[in-house]
Amino acid sequence: MRNPLYTAYERRLVAQLDAASVPRHVGMIVDGNRRFAKARGGNADDGHRAGAANVGSFLEWCEDAGVEVVTLWLLSTDNLTRPPQELDKLLRIIEGLVADLAAERAAWIAADHCGARLSTKLTVRWS
Repeated sequence: MRNPLYTAYERRLVAQLDAASVPRHVGMIVDGNRRFAKARGGNADDGHRAGAANVGSFLEWCEDAGVEVVTLWLLSTDNLTRPPQELDKLLRIIEGLVADLAAERAAWIAADHCGARLSTKLTVRWS
């Protein structure tokens, strides 16, 4: 359940946006989840799950604001040098996130050569 106070805050922010100044395309590099978890006494998995859990809210906010295209970079080549056990867990978290997004927004899905394109709203890249 979402916090009603935060929901009201989001609506107020969106209402204050000038539609002419909202960017058509926003890109986000999902990064810093390990540092986030470590600062809170957790492990890398905790951070990766926390980051994945916030992607949906970010996309909803972009949609509410009128952003037409969102590109997420969910995995960098630096991640590929992580210990195999950590990388496997990260890839499973990413797989779950993409599956959840696809289930929630099935009408948006179409495959492309770099990943999955979700309509004109979301592009998930893992190259």
